[in-house]
Amino acid sequence: MDSIPLELVTEIARNLDTTTDISHLRQVSRAFAYATSPVLFHRVQVMNTVECLNQCQEFQKRSPASASTVRHLTLYHVIWPQLRSLEDWSTHPQTLSPMHVPEHEKVHAYYAYRQFIDQEANRTFDTDVCRLIGILSMFPKLTSLTLSHIHAWRWGKLRDDHYEKLRTRIRIVPFFKARVEDLAHRLLSILPGFPQITKLDIPSTLDMKEGEWRLTNENIVSLDVSNLVVRGYEHHQVQSFLQSFPNLHELVLGTESGGQISEQRIALGSLQWQHIRRVHFRHLWTTENDLRLMGIVLLSNIYSVWTTTPISTLYQA
Repeated sequence: MDSIPLELVTEIARNLDTTTDISHLRQVSRAFAYATSPVLFHRVQVMNTVECLNQCQEFQKRSPASASTVRHLTLYHVIWPQLRSLEDWSTHPQTLSPMHVPEHEKVHAYYAYRQFIDQEANRTFDTDVCRLIGILSMFPKLTSLTLSHIHAWRWGKLRDDHYEKLRTRIRIVPFFKARVEDLAHRLLSILPGFPQITKLDIPSTLDMKEGEWRLTNENIVSLDVSNLVVRGYEHHQVQSFLQSFPNLHELVLGTESGGQISEQRIALGSLQWQHIRRVHFRHLWTTENDLRLMGIVLLSNIYSVWTTTPISTLYQA
């Protein structure tokens, strides 16, 4: 094993999926540990709490060299129950086994919960934006960003030390409603200031139901949204959100209905991306005419349009 060039070991580590796999490779020898160090922090995940965001900023101060190697950042959003009494906390369905906890431990966990919730309640839009700007500025080589809910699991249970410790301390888990629009409004408003970030993945429910989306993110060329809530053909927030990425090369889009299933429709014909090459739709309702218009608009550039489920075409009388 020692005869393997260290450059090859580094490249192997670069293509591993998780830091756990990289850690196993590092245990082979000291030489392997040295060779894999540059990619150990290629992927960083941060939970959207004041404590975790502050810890992330401290990471850069402690290890600026490691921060300079980060390529992908995942931000996990969380929505917590707001409970004002020990009784409400003890009986809430999100509380972890309160009946089997000694009374003094129960009280201690409740006060830890109240302290945590009060800290989160004092957050403002402006302070959140400042924190996020500071975090994105820490990673000069960051190219890919994932905005997820803590419960939006695609590949089994999420492993996050901060989340596990927090859950154990306050003995309650977040809601399972995987919506991330609150964090999206804060984060996407600052993305134009980071042109090195070209890929955005949102594997959660995104409900753009309030306000018009007037920002333009010209740097994003790859967009993947798992569940974009659609409320009818004239849902202008959806249209303006999708059109806010004018330079897309690749789009993966899944939708869900915000009302009746027949309202789960997007006016594809009104969307124009001059550089689009690949489009992948999931659970999309549209009209035959819009499919035709989309084909006309994109025909000169696009070479791949595919779906995991058939597109439901609504015929108009």
